[in-house]
Amino acid sequence: MNSRLFSSLILFILLSTSVMANLRAPWQITPFPSFALVGGKALVVVAEDLEFDCPDLYKNEPDFDSLRKAACKVNATYRVVAKADTVVALEFIGPSTDLMTANVNGKSSEIVASGIPLTRKQAEAYGMYPICRFCASDEMQLKSGRFRAILKSGENTIHVTYVQQLALREVSYGYFQDSRWSQGFDYELWPLAEWEIAPDFRMNIRIRTPARGFFSRIFETDHPWECRAENFGGPSDRTVRFPFPNRNKPPIDPDDIKQTPIPLVKKSESVLEVTFGKNFPDRLSCSMQ
Repeated sequence: MNSRLFSSLILFILLSTSVMANLRAPWQITPFPSFALVGGKALVVVAEDLEFDCPDLYKNEPDFDSLRKAACKVNATYRVVAKADTVVALEFIGPSTDLMTANVNGKSSEIVASGIPLTRKQAEAYGMYPICRFCASDEMQLKSGRFRAILKSGENTIHVTYVQQLALREVSYGYFQDSRWSQGFDYELWPLAEWEIAPDFRMNIRIRTPARGFFSRIFETDHPWECRAENFGGPSDRTVRFPFPNRNKPPIDPDDIKQTPIPLVKKSESVLEVTFGKNFPDRLSCSMQ
């Protein structure tokens, strides 16, 4: 075999191997988003503090057990005013009720967890169908955590903690390289518009990530979070078309969603913040790659 033929054969084998390595579909896991606290129609909301304590970007090869652990710990604190002593039923909705807690004025409230039944057609109509190529069929249900809030006349504090699973998408893979990933989460803010909003309302959002070490800052690429505000046609449509499948309202047309980058303020090496007034967006969508 002459040298030119041998070189061509080696090149063909290498190219064939490379093609075969990329025949599989990229991994993708997309859990449902979380929803702002539902059920505050008789209350005036003064402020919301929302903190996402998130992990570093996933960097390893695909492994379902590891991927499903990628999640942000979320603390949501609401300051609300009740016009009289009252008891209200509140609900937090998200991809999971695991580790969810509720605390009202310093006292723990029992969480009653349940699944929210969705048909595939309902979920897809709202762009909420979870994609999980390597999950069991019941891995990514939308879950409800209900609790009673015993409120006093005047200002009250409602504090909810839970875990927001991250969406992960394998953006590249192959031989001689590690897989690269994108991760992110969506948070539906529009349910808060069902509450009465105080004129001086403030929504403070903070994303916290692990502090990078000395060598990491020198030798590794920084992967900052980026967020965008999404609005479903403007504030006037909030009472017309909510993107929630169990409501008797028409679904949101994706062409009507207006996206705007959010200028996050870097408060420290590992903390990003943004503050909204009463015209907060319908959805907060954040990602890192």
